Amino acid sequence: AYFKREQVTFTCQPDAFDKYIWGDRMIEFCFCTTCGCLTHYEDVEKEPGSRVALNANMLPPEQVHDHPLRLFDGAVSSKVIE
Repeated sequence: AYFKREQVTFTCQPDAFDKYIWGDRMIEFCFCTTCGCLTHYEDVEKEPGSRVALNANMLPPEQVHDHPLRLFDGAVSSKVIE
């Protein structure tokens, strides 16, 4: 799930995730320090309006199940996430 930076708030313990940067050093990949799953990634430069990608599989179902899916081609799916 993609959001603008100002639309996202992380509520977790300070050491709940760690980051790594590779390649062109433009994106921080963040992962859970307990299970190792990717939680999100974002630009290294934290600019207003920059994009944050959340791994929606890591969110509680009640936070996402009523939201329609917007596919990359702009279409809207009637499928509900369960």
